[in-house]
Amino acid sequence: MSSLVKFAVAELQALVDHLKIGHEAIAKVQDIIDELRSSDYLLIEWSVDDVQQAARAQHKIEDAREVLSLLDKTHDCNGGITWEHIQVAIETLNCEIRRTIC
Repeated sequence: MSSLVKFAVAELQALVDHLKIGHEAIAKVQDIIDELRSSDYLLIEWSVDDVQQAARAQHKIEDAREVLSLLDKTHDCNGGITWEHIQVAIETLNCEIRRTIC
């Protein structure tokens, strides 16, 4: 289970444990928790930290988020996302920024 899913499960479980909500709402949240815990999904995570590492420079978090957004919009599900794809996305956005400034 990925760290993002583990975090979501923990947050949802805390919500169920601490909130006084109706039985239907608790059942729905529990269903979501069970679904996230199932092994029916594989989630691959890339983070702004990964983008900053690939850039070998301290980029603003907003810039790293733009890189992740570009990767999300343009990735090929047959090839996934690799470090090379992250590097190309960084270079693409850097070129776009330079054209805007010039």
